[in-house]
Amino acid sequence: MELDDLIVLQKGHVNDCLPPSYAGVIGEEAVSQLKQIKTDLSTAASLLDLHSSKGIFHKLNLYLKLKYPLSADDATFIVERLLFFVYSKEIDMHSQTKALNACAKLMVRKDLKVHIDWRPIYERLAALQSQSRAMGYAGKQVRGFHSSGLVQFAHFARRYFAPDAAEKIFAEIRPLFNPHDSNIFHAQSLLCLLSPVRNDVFWSDRVDELLAMWGWIEHAPEWDSQFVSLFARLAKVRAFSSTVKDWTQQQVATLFSNCLRMLDLALGNSNLPKPNGRSASTLTSLLSLKDLQRWRKIAKLIVYLLRPNSVTLKESALGYFQELISSISTYYHPSNGGGWSSRLALLLKGLAEYFTHRYAKEHLPSSPFSTEQKLTDADRDVFIDTLSDYRHCSVRKGHRDADVCRTVSQTPCIYSPEEGFPLSARTNRSGTQW
Repeated sequence: MELDDLIVLQKGHVNDCLPPSYAGVIGEEAVSQLKQIKTDLSTAASLLDLHSSKGIFHKLNLYLKLKYPLSADDATFIVERLLFFVYSKEIDMHSQTKALNACAKLMVRKDLKVHIDWRPIYERLAALQSQSRAMGYAGKQVRGFHSSGLVQFAHFARRYFAPDAAEKIFAEIRPLFNPHDSNIFHAQSLLCLLSPVRNDVFWSDRVDELLAMWGWIEHAPEWDSQFVSLFARLAKVRAFSSTVKDWTQQQVATLFSNCLRMLDLALGNSNLPKPNGRSASTLTSLLSLKDLQRWRKIAKLIVYLLRPNSVTLKESALGYFQELISSISTYYHPSNGGGWSSRLALLLKGLAEYFTHRYAKEHLPSSPFSTEQKLTDADRDVFIDTLSDYRHCSVRKGHRDADVCRTVSQTPCIYSPEEGFPLSARTNRSGTQW
């Protein structure tokens, strides 16, 4: 049986849906194909064989598409061989794009034993700003696919950087932040894309500086979305870390103020530029978040800023969250519909989903977190009550707003985490459940 013939079979759980004899044949074929892929990759990587590399990527992509079992050691072996094609300057751009996409699919896993150098990736991303424009339509299309694959690869590769990579990346990019130069958008995109956030001690000393840099430019959705994405990742790491100092009251207040400004709820016309304007940089346009992603990043930042036992503290993240929702409550009224209704509905849905995710992670029996790191029942009650007041206010015509209402209404089900979570069935990019 050829691997191409297996594409017609059902993805995932294929062995559970077939007779035992046929499932055994497919299992043997998968083992044989994996062995052949590893052999061909090793040969092609040592010789940089351009002709055979395209066939190898085709087989590998089909193998991953069928979701056959792949151990951590095998995945690490394949990624290490694919890196030869990623870093090579002799391979053509089309084959290199295939290698980037295959690496990204494998690096979604968090159990790989591979170390990736950030410098070659940084140099390739920095070159996007000065790429040649004297090419035809077909050349620009291939360049676009390659740039998208490179960004996706960098997104997953940063978790495998060295522990001191964040400090080196910041020292490399920080001099490029010139408020009087449009290349500052490109520098910001490089910083937010490449910087790993697991080095808590380093980022704790840079929070005030980053917040000050965030305030340099206003009314720029690309600028705001990149920083809110970086701070959302940092807040998630800090929420489950007991070795780093907590956010200060001034930092939390500044973050919530920036989130409110990003919602763009000013009276009258919008202050933000139209989305069809020319991007400041090629990399910035690739990393620019869509509305759905932008509001979800805001929701993620808010949820992971919450700290346990903060109900009685007015100047806390939970208190600022209540004030934020209260200040925009009039925009949730059915008689006050407008261009902001959709983004506010998506914000409610993101808040409900991320809070359910965090609460489940903290309170499941197998949770590794201590009692001091878990949100209390009082924190949970205040958060749910704040959302429940507006669960019916965003219901309008369209499946999106009805889905928002259903999601927010189901949030109180997390009162009994051991009975299951209605939102935990939502899958992430890797296809695995929360």
